[in-house]
Amino acid sequence: FGAWDLAAEIPERFVAVAMVSGGGNPLHATKFHSLPVWLFHSAADEAVKVENSDSLFEDLRSQNAPITYTRYRDAGHVATCEHAYTSSILYDWLLQHARK
Repeated sequence: FGAWDLAAEIPERFVAVAMVSGGGNPLHATKFHSLPVWLFHSAADEAVKVENSDSLFEDLRSQNAPITYTRYRDAGHVATCEHAYTSSILYDWLLQHARK
């Protein structure tokens, strides 16, 4: 939730944002029209409902925002974080973005 709120508040300070097992105010989706976002969540997350990220994905997609969504089927809340943050793919993705 914090990543969404912070990026919505000052999107010009970021070149890309990764959000893991979170959610946020869908009204802020318009602020992400050009900011690449990668959401990670699991349907088996018992701490934060996956519908939060599903909703953000749809909101961002409706804005034609550059959105990627990895939705795990059976990882728990902590496992989703571990999957996202231990994969070099996420860091490679973050590093491919630069301020213009």
